[in-house]
Amino acid sequence: MESKTAKLCLLAVAMFGSASAALAEPLYFAATGSYYEYVNRDLADTAYTKWTWEEARADAQARSHAGRTGHLVTITSAAEEQFLIDNWLGDILYGQPWLGGFRAAGSDPDMGWQWVTGEAFGYSNWHAPTGEPNNVDGNERFLHYMSLNVASVTEYDSYGWNDVSAVNYRAGYFIEYSAPRATVPAPGALALLGVGLAGMAAARRRRA
Repeated sequence: MESKTAKLCLLAVAMFGSASAALAEPLYFAATGSYYEYVNRDLADTAYTKWTWEEARADAQARSHAGRTGHLVTITSAAEEQFLIDNWLGDILYGQPWLGGFRAAGSDPDMGWQWVTGEAFGYSNWHAPTGEPNNVDGNERFLHYMSLNVASVTEYDSYGWNDVSAVNYRAGYFIEYSAPRATVPAPGALALLGVGLAGMAAARRRRA
């Protein structure tokens, strides 16, 4: 049986690792073209911020890197999630951080989920042992990682996505700095552009 001191040492190591990751530069993932960052406690592990999902979202949007505005991470593939796991497993297990998924009030608890960026909510990794998303209190509309029985980064029962209510606080969250998307002109703008090009072509023909 592990001693209490040994368990505290394991916890301290995990928390120190989380702090170090939080102070490192954002990491780039070529498959998505995005940078990623984990935000958590300070290196001294003293006073640190806990956020609701809305507060974490606002804090992420106030940050920038490489000319890109941040947002809560949107995990749209197994490869993207594996990138987070490979680099921040300890933070996922101990911090149970916020992610960029949510659903509107009154929407379907299973099918109403969406990402903050408007990307399709196709990929998911719900925590199966507890039957997520389960909307336990009838108002669980925000997404984070949950974990069970964590002793260390190699000793734990399970982890995965979980739905919680707005009153929950978490001591960490993931930021994604996405590449700028190409702007698609509105239909009206396209119509005006077409008229303008047609007029220019007619003018050229008259001059000829």
